Amino acid sequence: MAPSTYEILCRQVVTCPSLKEPEVPHGKPPVPVEKKVLVTLWYLGSQDTSKQISDRFNITESTVIKCIGNVIDALGVHLRRHYIKWPNDQEKAVISNYYFNKNGFPGIIGFIDGTHVEIKAPPRNDKQVFINRKGYYSMNIQAVCREDMSHLYTHVCVGWPGNVNDSRVVRNSDLWDNNHLFGERHLIGDGGYPCKSWLIIPYRNDGNLTQAQRRFNYLLSSNRSIIERSFGRVKGRFRRLMLLNCRSVKKTIKVIMSCFVLHNVCIMSNDDLEGLNIEENGLNDNLGHNPAGVLENDAQGANKRDILRRQIVGE
Repeated sequence: MAPSTYEILCRQVVTCPSLKEPEVPHGKPPVPVEKKVLVTLWYLGSQDTSKQISDRFNITESTVIKCIGNVIDALGVHLRRHYIKWPNDQEKAVISNYYFNKNGFPGIIGFIDGTHVEIKAPPRNDKQVFINRKGYYSMNIQAVCREDMSHLYTHVCVGWPGNVNDSRVVRNSDLWDNNHLFGERHLIGDGGYPCKSWLIIPYRNDGNLTQAQRRFNYLLSSNRSIIERSFGRVKGRFRRLMLLNCRSVKKTIKVIMSCFVLHNVCIMSNDDLEGLNIEENGLNDNLGHNPAGVLENDAQGANKRDILRRQIVGE
């Protein structure tokens, strides 16, 4: 993170209730907000233990844990609503025009996908629900991003266990059939999602696709790779997401959300580091399509996809 972005961040969090500490007469002075932010950024950007961080910043381990808790509360509760926002009507028009001018694909206002963050086995009786299909504990994060703002996130949903598929996550999110968010426009997703008027996915490849359908799938998938690259950037910048070892699921959610908020803080401060990319693990690759999602396709969504195909590649 650039020094100028760090200064912006400190100014933003200093007014948050979780960062305010009363001064105790004759007691130890509270840790300055600037130091709390530095400690948290180091924690999120590394895999260092609390002991290693305490040595680096010359504070106790308990103070390290408290600093991190204060800052991630500020990020996840207070700054989130300022930095992760659904586009307004004017912004939707800008995003849509960007993609139409780029490759002739109309109506796009974002790309949706899920990514898994590996976690240590959570201390709860139902921990097996966090085991994903590759056999390790994880949390499935759903996000929507836009390319025209260097992979800025406009929606993030954190908290679903690793064995829950993308289709179920979106069905239970506030995006589901919330038509006023989209109007006549739509998101682009992969075959793990149902086809809706507001969520366009590839045609299911059952071996009988027409040339036009295959071409449409290719163009859609080439656009959709944007969301995968955005996940790589977040995990590249915030290495804590390579493996999270938190004492509770609640803290795990806060840490993950904080990373996405900070990603947007950096993007909106023109602090974007292209080289910090981590390749995605493929858990959310649904090019073969999720059969559960097929049952949720609706006629309106399928009809809209056909109209888009004819507009872009013909019959």
